[in-house]
Amino acid sequence: MTLHIISSSPYCANVIDLVVNHCAQNDGIILIQDGVYGVSHLPTLAKLDGMYKTKKVLCYALEDDITARGSYSSKDILDNSSRFIKRINVEDFVTLTLSHSASISW
Repeated sequence: MTLHIISSSPYCANVIDLVVNHCAQNDGIILIQDGVYGVSHLPTLAKLDGMYKTKKVLCYALEDDITARGSYSSKDILDNSSRFIKRINVEDFVTLTLSHSASISW
């Protein structure tokens, strides 16, 4: 299982397409830094939802980065997308990293 760590904004880079092409069954995706803007970017949300439905890829978003960027609308979206995107803290991020056999930073 691989943890895909996305730190690039979907408004500046189309990293999500690369991640989708590299994800395998039961991988994980975490949105950090500017990557958390993905939770308010509808094309990215659609792709993450598709990954969850087809490959059971769970997605996480780092709470501190959402707060730091003032993405309050993202919190509302996350509440509505909670079945496939989970807000996590830094300790959870460390646990995720340790629970996956590999990680790739995008």
